[in-house]
Amino acid sequence: MSSCPSDPSEKLATSVKELLFHTLYAPTEDIENYGSGGLYPVHFGDIFKEPRYKVIRRLGYGSFSTVWLVKDFHSQDSHRGRFKDNTELKILKHLSETKQDHPGKKHVVKLLDYFMHEGSNGNHLCLVFETMGASSASMAEKISLKGPRGVDNRAYPTWMVKSLIRQALLGLDFLHQERIAHGDFQPGNILFSISNLRSLDKKQLAQDFNAEGAISGPVRRLDGTIDPGAPRYLALNQSLSHYVNLGHDFVAKISDMGGAFFFSSPPKKYVTPVGLRNPELVASGKIDVLQDVWSVGCLIFEFLTGLPLLNVSFYDSEEDTNSAHFLEFSDILGPLPQWILSAWPQSRTHFDAEGNQIKYYIREPPEDGDLELSDGGWDGQLENDIEPTDEDFIDDMEFEPAPNDPPELPMEDAKADDPTMPPLEDFFDQNKPSDMTPDEAHLVKTLLRQILQYDREKRPTVSQILKHPWFNSSNEAV
Repeated sequence: MSSCPSDPSEKLATSVKELLFHTLYAPTEDIENYGSGGLYPVHFGDIFKEPRYKVIRRLGYGSFSTVWLVKDFHSQDSHRGRFKDNTELKILKHLSETKQDHPGKKHVVKLLDYFMHEGSNGNHLCLVFETMGASSASMAEKISLKGPRGVDNRAYPTWMVKSLIRQALLGLDFLHQERIAHGDFQPGNILFSISNLRSLDKKQLAQDFNAEGAISGPVRRLDGTIDPGAPRYLALNQSLSHYVNLGHDFVAKISDMGGAFFFSSPPKKYVTPVGLRNPELVASGKIDVLQDVWSVGCLIFEFLTGLPLLNVSFYDSEEDTNSAHFLEFSDILGPLPQWILSAWPQSRTHFDAEGNQIKYYIREPPEDGDLELSDGGWDGQLENDIEPTDEDFIDDMEFEPAPNDPPELPMEDAKADDPTMPPLEDFFDQNKPSDMTPDEAHLVKTLLRQILQYDREKRPTVSQILKHPWFNSSNEAV
């Protein structure tokens, strides 16, 4: 179960002058997210929907929610839950009520219950889900294979990537058949199932208070008063990763519909991670179902190599961050088409009228000489940790959803004979799994090129990707 702001649009403390609490140096949510309109202050042992759900473990948190393991006294099972907004609930109810018999339905985390809970910070919508293990993002740190250079990375074994992506594709295909886009398809939202959950005793499932930093120090306001809208402490995440099934029969499911939307009602604001955004989203700020497809290509590369395909630096303006993104597209995927150059206000700063790149960096280069210009551009990147704000979103383009029941995906080599094609293939070959044969590597590179095309009309749908030969093996769990 989890807690989120009763009205996420209500402004919380965002600047140093508005800070209400003493800083807690712990890897938790920001304490300033509590207060009127903010997160619900959950404590271990709290009871919700009296007397049904009891909080026993902290699992995670996000931008607008915290996630907890709860004991269900009605069924004696444990469930995962959180508090969220009505758009997500509408989608989750639609998915739970659909009569469609689709193999991907079991690869989307199931909503079990929902209810409103009134607290000191307002009314909160609580969502209760089936219990799942750790995400593919956190499990990658535990599996950690050695890359081609003998260095530990975050790559999965090839057989596991093939199964993981195929199961996630089945989940996405189910969503798309229901005319729903996920909008935030990323490693953190693909969860592994837990084996034999019912066999685990209460002590194994409960928060381990003997672990270092199981809870933070006491929460204190700067003015010394007691805040009824703040928790007494913040709890640190303790995932259920120890109980995840990593055998050949593992099951993965898509979670978190907080960024999901019906095809007919795309949101004006989006939560897609910057490095996974497709070219039209970067160019226009308009999201549609094809964002899910683009993210699939990025995740195939990341899961197999342990590296992000596009490593986009943040700047203190959306314009500069987008420019960095377009330069990444050009460096990895190839020359930018005219529609991107026309939509990108800063394109003439970086490319001449013939499309030749004339500037390889954002703003001005440093004066200390730390970065040197090479044939491929700067050997490093100027980085800034400032995140984009709500004002950074644009809404000025419309795109049609992908058609249903698509034809078979053609299998020609997408790279063809273009001598200008940049180093996507080289990048993959330098970091591909050591157990991958040249023939299989060729299949993967062909698939990546088919997905990661600038021309959105030529990109495959999820249904088409599932028919690709790379997935035609017998070791996936479906």
